Formats: sequence, C-alpha cells, structure tokens
Amino acid sequence: MQLLGKSTFIHLLTRGDDVDISHCSKSEVSDVETAYYTDARTGRTVMLIETPGFDDSQEGITDTDILRRIIDFLQPPIGERVTLNGIILLHCISEPCVGGLSRKNLQMFEAICGEKCLLNVHIVTTNWDRVTEEEGNLREDELKKGAFQALLKGGAQMRHHANTVDSARRIISELIPLQDVTTQLQDQIVRGTPLVETDAGRIINQDLEELRGGHAEELSNAQKEMKEVGQAHGDDALRAELDAKCKVWRGRSYVPRRTSSN
Repeated sequence: MQLLGKSTFIHLLTRGDDVDISHCSKSEVSDVETAYYTDARTGRTVMLIETPGFDDSQEGITDTDILRRIIDFLQPPIGERVTLNGIILLHCISEPCVGGLSRKNLQMFEAICGEKCLLNVHIVTTNWDRVTEEEGNLREDELKKGAFQALLKGGAQMRHHANTVDSARRIISELIPLQDVTTQLQDQIVRGTPLVETDAGRIINQDLEELRGGHAEELSNAQKEMKEVGQAHGDDALRAELDAKCKVWRGRSYVPRRTSSN
C-alpha cells in the first residue's frame, strides 16, 4: 500500500516526533522520497511516498522535471507500476484562500490524480492551532464551496490534522483498507500519450506559453525605449542601461518548447 503525503506528516508516523508544521513552509524536496510505516492496529507495513510540489522546488528544477520524476516513480520503464491506496492533499487552514502557488499545486493534483482516484483522496487541513475555531470552520466552509468543491463532489473527504502522532495515525488508518488505484497520469502514459500531452503536461505548457508571452512584451517595451533614446540622442549611461535590460529579457523569454518525447 502506498500513500502520497508530505514530509511533516510522514515524520510524525515514522519517527513520532512532534514536527512543527504551523508555518506551512514550502517543500524543499525536489525528488520523490519514500518511508515505511507499520500500522499497529492491522500489522500492515505501508510505503509512504512524498512528492515535491510544483513551483516550490529547488532552484534549477522545473515543473516539467518534477512531473517527470513523479511519473518515473509511479510508472517506471522497467518493473511494476505503483498503485496507491490513499492520497493525501495537505492544506493549511490558516491560509485565507487558495491562491498563487497553492492553486497551481491544486490544479496539478487534479490533473495527475483524475476523477477515478478521488474516493482514495483525503484533503487534510492543518494549522488549526493558529486560528480560532470559528475562523477555521469558516475557512473550511469556504474551501468546501470553492477550491475543493470538485474534489469533494468526486468522493474526496476532508479531515482535520492536529499535528500529533495519534491524529496522523487516525487519518492513515482510514486509507489503508481502501482498494488501490492508479492515477490518471499513469493511465495516460500507458495509452502512449506523450508526457507534455497529458492533462498535467498541458497545464505546465500553458504556464510556459503565458510566461513567454509576458517576457516578449517587456522585451518589446525595452527595445522601444532604446529606440526613443537613440532618436533623442540621450546619454550613453541610459542607453547602456536599456541595452542591458533588453539582454536580460531576451534570456528570460527563452522557454523550452514542448517536444513529442515521453
């Protein structure tokens, strides 16, 4: 049995340490990591899988790199594909909304898992000690009606995590008996879909195209400024500054375009 989770949750299960997750910091994990946990009630030993987040990985590692590492683990070229009994999505209840990087991770989560996995998904809210009960319940209701509505309608369930060993054990004990599943991403790869053409790959490509377009516009504006400076015979220092700006945007506007390889 395997479980997708995050390191703070996994540390509680495997070490019993009182790990601080109250700050909801970005993951520093850049690769898929595993640990093992033996459930005292059932006697079953399970594999816990930690996957890196998107847009919060180490410098020099792209979202495409992260996606490829996930699929290489779940669907290795040689050996058996990995099946999952449970999938955990952690969310800090102290965050007022799902936005920015959190929303990107949620989109990728949905694209990787697909609808058929949702019965095996627990959305686990953390950080309850940093909000009042009233505030936490209000935010939870907003999440149910907003960001997590589609997941919940598909069969996912929400759980509170109290940042204790007992709380983590209760959550995982609900997932251990479930029928194992494969993700939508795995199924798409098995059907021969190139990684960049999967649902998850398309999200990354869309972001890259938007990034490329934004940088192209800023480069154009800088070049226009240079032309105006030249026509006005401006000083050399200003012209050099604008020339340097153009070089920066030329470099940033280069984004590798998708290929047809898996």
